[in-house]
Amino acid sequence: MGNHMDRSLGTYEKNRPHRRGAWVTICRQEVRFATVFLSTTVLWTIVRLWKVGVDRNTDADVKPWRIESATPCSKIFIDLGSNDGESIQAFLHPDGADPRHPLPPRISSGKLIMHVRHLGWNVSDFCIYGFEGNPRFTEILGQVEKRESRFARVVQIFKETVVGVHNGEVKLYLDDVNEQHQFWGSSVMRDHESVLRSSGNFTNVISVDFADFLEELLLLESRKEQKPFVVVKMDIEGSEYEILRHLAVRGLLCLTMDYLFLEFHDHAFPRRRDEFLAMEKTYTTILRSDECRTSLITDGMRTEHGIRVPTSRGRGVSKLKPL
Repeated sequence: MGNHMDRSLGTYEKNRPHRRGAWVTICRQEVRFATVFLSTTVLWTIVRLWKVGVDRNTDADVKPWRIESATPCSKIFIDLGSNDGESIQAFLHPDGADPRHPLPPRISSGKLIMHVRHLGWNVSDFCIYGFEGNPRFTEILGQVEKRESRFARVVQIFKETVVGVHNGEVKLYLDDVNEQHQFWGSSVMRDHESVLRSSGNFTNVISVDFADFLEELLLLESRKEQKPFVVVKMDIEGSEYEILRHLAVRGLLCLTMDYLFLEFHDHAFPRRRDEFLAMEKTYTTILRSDECRTSLITDGMRTEHGIRVPTSRGRGVSKLKPL
């Protein structure tokens, strides 16, 4: 038995350096794996931001938009669904539109105006970006862009362009029945009730991934110690459900926007209303949670045929934050 133990110990001693080396190798592999595993989210965010920077410098043709001004922007207002530019003008002139070009604020801008006044935002400090797909408004938005630029640091409106969850081209179905309301029911969603009542005309427009756009804005301001103050008005005729989900998946829903003025459009999709109401409840709960930095404003944003629609789900204002 002694000889057997001696032989076993000898074999162990002979193989120990190899085993120790293998053990060290395995440990190193585990450490590397753990490091990669724990850093995946951070690294993926860095890669995405880096890719945006690379695209800006070396592959601009792939991206369907370009932020024209290099002016630093510590405060940003993004108008999704600019229509004829009324919300941009209401934001810049909360005490009354430019008297030379009066445009009475519609109901959907009422809450926006109230917050600009109440919180004392100095609108001349803002960089303003608008998105509108309907070519009917291309000319007037060009005039708004030129005229209002002197009242803000930057005014840039992406015309014949909508926000979505991918970059490329998309069909915009045109509302031709709501002339008295500036054809506000045009939508990329074919089952929108205004589209169904219209003649079926559509036009191809540019689609901008809104998550990519937000990331680029943050990247442009990444040299600053403090994140830009971001206000978003979202009135995009049903596309909001897909975009909110997209922002959540990308980790941007609660981290990038300080104020979100949001109109839900479940009323425009009778056959899908239950589905959309469930989604509204989910996103409202997320955005109103203490962990979310975004102040959500929905009450007073919904309109049907120019009439404010009362809500029964406790919508309103949360987490008011002055500058």
